Amino acid sequence: WPPGDRRGWSVTCPAARFEPGTADRLADRIREALERASRGEPPVRRATPALARGAGPLPAPGRLEERILSVCRSDPGRIAAAKDGAVLSYGELADRAEGLARRLVERGVRPRDRVAILAAPGLEALFGVLGILRAGAAWVPLDPSHPAGRSKVALEVAAPRLVVAETGREALAAELGGEVVPLAAAGSEAGTL
Repeated sequence: WPPGDRRGWSVTCPAARFEPGTADRLADRIREALERASRGEPPVRRATPALARGAGPLPAPGRLEERILSVCRSDPGRIAAAKDGAVLSYGELADRAEGLARRLVERGVRPRDRVAILAAPGLEALFGVLGILRAGAAWVPLDPSHPAGRSKVALEVAAPRLVVAETGREALAAELGGEVVPLAAAGSEAGTL
């Protein structure tokens, strides 16, 4: 942004789900992080309140997607998620995530790359994020309800290798720019990475 150009931001959260003052504390931390970054200072690392209180041991080390896929393999017939009448079993979640991961790797995604995902909250977003992680990449969330200009800025800043798009959002993803991988076909291939 040009010097002197001001931008604003806000933190919004459902009051019933958070203790009073949580949004204010989050806003203060974000403001502090932005101010430190603008001065070229490193971020301040803080323990979460639960860890500071000694809420228990940390989870065993391991990559998040490996832990999730382990659960999927242990009980593949169990329901992992449901939305709007559609159901996804743990086995289907693993198969679709692995299928997407394989397609991403075949298209050149490597560990530590960024992959954008254009998807509303739902089953495709669930296996999409898991598939991106399984490919070793970080995901860049794009909300299809946001203005296209906001998503374009996010893509310019993040510079993802690919854009993964949920069913029906492929054209919008193509308009935003970048190579598009549809989520619709994920999981049709057999095998794992």
